[in-house]
Amino acid sequence: MNTNMKQPKRLTLQTMFDTFNQQNMFPSQFLFKESFGIVIDMNDFLKPFILSNQCPYLLEDYRMGIVKRGHMRGIINLQEYTIEAGNIVFITPSTIVEPIEISHDFQLTGMGIPADVFHLIHLGKLPNLFNGILKNGIMSVTENEGQLLDNMFRLLYEIAANSKTDDAVRNMISTITAYYNELFVSQQPSTTSQRSTQKAMFDRFIDLVNKHCREQRHLSFYAERICVTERYLGTIVRQVSGVTAKEWIDKAVITAAKVMLRHTNKTVAEIADNLNFPNPSFFCKYFKRITGKTPQDCRF
Repeated sequence: MNTNMKQPKRLTLQTMFDTFNQQNMFPSQFLFKESFGIVIDMNDFLKPFILSNQCPYLLEDYRMGIVKRGHMRGIINLQEYTIEAGNIVFITPSTIVEPIEISHDFQLTGMGIPADVFHLIHLGKLPNLFNGILKNGIMSVTENEGQLLDNMFRLLYEIAANSKTDDAVRNMISTITAYYNELFVSQQPSTTSQRSTQKAMFDRFIDLVNKHCREQRHLSFYAERICVTERYLGTIVRQVSGVTAKEWIDKAVITAAKVMLRHTNKTVAEIADNLNFPNPSFFCKYFKRITGKTPQDCRF
């Protein structure tokens, strides 16, 4: 059967937790909270859970992990990969994964964070690795790098299990994602001078969007800040990322809106005002056009 034709099954942290709970098949040292989930030494219990459905999964969270033993072969965003001991991996929201084979000794340590929480932790300024250019990534690390990352995950687990507030947890998640960014960036191949200039302009654009999307939704503002024309900036953004500049701006605005909808008690009118919309009606139409849902639908 053609894997491209299979209907992906939505798999969130919550649905994973519910499945584990119903089947009483929790891995050792598994911790789930509303804001994130972490598992230490997730092993071959994955085999009956993941392979039983024989379908792709649509993952809607940020997920990061390190393979401790064994291997898993699967299709990620229509491309086949094998991850094995010594590999670290990350995926971003809306990634489609279809497992094909999992070794009996497969063991993984990792975490998952919902998209709105991930953006909130990083105050809307994501590390370059997670700004949307790459949907997923796999790389080998040295034994020392792997051990350090494993220690970070274990420390996060202990902090989450014992801390009475979210501050320490969020700071530790931010530290782990920063280290991921450092590891992946260190292995990126060098680029030509022109490509480096384009990438630098794109990074500057993303940085400005993350800082000013609440007040500015017009490309002219960002082009003026970068000292280029709107047309030129739009061309560079599309060439580097494959996504239009307007889509990046809209994505940032919607993310900011979702964070406020889910993590504050602000009314829709207050959120519209905070995001510099002329009125709540205009904001609601904008939100519905981009997401297909009303702001109230995303409240829960």
